[in-house]
Formats: sequence, structure tokens, C-alpha cells
Amino acid sequence: MGTRMGTRMGMRGRIAAASAALLLIASAPQARAGEGMPQLDFGNPLTSAQVVATREAHAGAQAEIAQAVAVAKEAADKEAAVLNARLDAQIAEAEQRIAQARVSAMGALAQVATDTANEVVRRLTGTAINDTAVNQAVAAVLAARAQ
Repeated sequence: MGTRMGTRMGMRGRIAAASAALLLIASAPQARAGEGMPQLDFGNPLTSAQVVATREAHAGAQAEIAQAVAVAKEAADKEAAVLNARLDAQIAEAEQRIAQARVSAMGALAQVATDTANEVVRRLTGTAINDTAVNQAVAAVLAARAQ
């Protein structure tokens, strides 16, 4: 807030200087009345003061605009960083849920594959097979597919 007060006071000072220059110009007797455009009489020190005051006011306004843009950009960058961090956390959480779902699905798939293999062999041969051998074969196939 101190910066804003300083900026306001600086702007008020520039406005006061420009106003004073304008008052001096307005109150000065016209040296060459009838020449048409006294504001172009750069030999008159009051006209030069007006030009200088206008340039200073313009430069001050441009500096204030640049400062406001920089402050807004900094605020936007901070907000973007917060949003990016939140999004990164959500992505990491989603990836973890996907990995857990994949592990769960593969576990269910192993059980279905084991049961299916046992049933197919029983129907084809009429005999049951060793569960350990089927489990090992299914695990080997699933492991090979996971790579």
C-alpha cells in the first residue's frame, strides 16, 4: 500500500506541476498576439515548461502502467503455480488409482484364467489337473503380457 500512496503522491505532484505551468502560461501576457498559435512559441520559457511537464506526466503514467502490468503478471504467475501444483497432485492421485485398479483387474483376471483353464481341461480330458501347475502357467502368461 505504501507504493500506491507514493505513486499517488507522485502523480499529484506531476499534476500540480503541470497545472502550475498551465496557469503561468495562461496568465502571461501574449508577446506576439495575433501570430496565431502561442502554444508553438518554444522560445517562451512557459511553453517549454508545459512541454516538459507533459513529457514528465506521460513518462510517469507509462511507468505506472508498466508497474501495474508487472504486478498483475506476478499475481497471475503465482495463481498459475498454485493451479499447476493442484493439477499435478490430482494427476498423481488418478495415476495411483489407475495402477491399483490395474492390479485388482489383473488379480481377477488370474482367477478367471485359472478357473477357465481347469474347466477346459476337465471338459476335454475328463480329468482334473493340478491347480499349482495351472496357477504357475497363468502367472507366467500374465507376467509375459505385462511386460
